[in-house]
Amino acid sequence: QDKNYWLSKDCWTIPPALVKKPLHDKKRHSGQLRFRLEANLKTDLLTLAEQEHSSMQQIWMAAICLYFCRIHTINQLVLGLSLANRANSTEKMLGGMLATTIPVAIKIEPADSVQNLLQQIGGVLRKDYRHRCFPITQLAKLLDKHHTAESSLFQVAFTYLRYDYQELDADDRLHSVLLQSAEKQLPLSVWVIDSSMATQMEVVIDFNEHYFSHSQATV
Repeated sequence: QDKNYWLSKDCWTIPPALVKKPLHDKKRHSGQLRFRLEANLKTDLLTLAEQEHSSMQQIWMAAICLYFCRIHTINQLVLGLSLANRANSTEKMLGGMLATTIPVAIKIEPADSVQNLLQQIGGVLRKDYRHRCFPITQLAKLLDKHHTAESSLFQVAFTYLRYDYQELDADDRLHSVLLQSAEKQLPLSVWVIDSSMATQMEVVIDFNEHYFSHSQATV
């Protein structure tokens, strides 16, 4: 049932690249933007989410979709949405946080209101969530998709992380480890890190310089 649901979607024939012509043909590099959303903007977004009976995650999804629709004339966007998920009994016995990715297809028109777009996103997510246990690697194999900008299940990777607890004690030490990510082959990846303990949100944008210049990513 899950397999038939994903295979029946009509979004797999859309052009995968957000930018039709690469900026150059040199070896691809990834750039990164990292910034904090000011407290007053976070408050405005929380108010909007409450008014529209939506969530902060869906607000950011709508913002990404509207940006690509109005700036890059993309009228359908497939977001690779990261979800906490344990797909089988073995994974349910493991400690820590496990995640999977589902491709969420959103149709957008330039004249769409934020309210209508949020309603659409909410409806799509309610359907997609029911089938989130189907392995994305198996879906990619069935559709002959690869994790590259030219052939992927989604065009933009999006992760919204919310922490409702204090992450570190005062005496804890935090060490970061650089890992290679296949998502860097995509044109764009967006992470939003939120916490009920903080007044600001952190936003991290990884962009493929083969498709986006630093100035374009900044916009």
